[in-house]
Amino acid sequence: MKLPPRFVRTESRFVRWLVLKKPPAFMLAQFGWTPEIDLVSPGRPNVVAVVDTGIDYNHPDLAANFAGGADFTSPDGDPMDDNGHGTHCTGTACGPRSPVKGRRYGIAYESEIFIGKVLSNQGSSLGRSTLAGIEWAVAQGCHVISMSLGFDFPAMVRH
Repeated sequence: MKLPPRFVRTESRFVRWLVLKKPPAFMLAQFGWTPEIDLVSPGRPNVVAVVDTGIDYNHPDLAANFAGGADFTSPDGDPMDDNGHGTHCTGTACGPRSPVKGRRYGIAYESEIFIGKVLSNQGSSLGRSTLAGIEWAVAQGCHVISMSLGFDFPAMVRH
C-alpha cells in the first residue's frame, strides 16, 4: 500500500503504526505543541507514560529506561505489575532495540518510561484511578500516554 506523503510507516513485531510526519496545526494547538516538536518516532528519545496495570520494573528489557511510577490503586504507591498486561503494553510501546533475548519488539525503544498503575490486579478500574494516572503523566511531562483499556460491554447492557 502506498502511503500519502504526510505519513510514515513504522512497525515492530507486534504492531504497525502510521504516524503523521507533520500533524495538522489544529492538533498541535490543542496540546500546546509547536511544529518543531516531533511526535513519537522509532529510535528517538521520547517521554512515554503507560497507564495500565503497572510494570515489572525488574524486567531485564525495561528496567534501564524505567524513569518512575505511581500506584493509583492502593496506598502502597508501588507500581509493580501483578497482572502482566501493563508490562506487556510497555514492551510493545517502548521495548528495547536489543533485548536480552529475541528480536527488537518496541516502537519507541529509547524512551524514558513512566508508569501509572491505574488498573487492579484483575485489570479493572472505577475510572477515578485512570483519570488520576493521566493527570499524573501530564505533570511528569510525558509526550505520549499509552492506554490499553476496555470494559465489559455485556455487563453494562445488563444493568
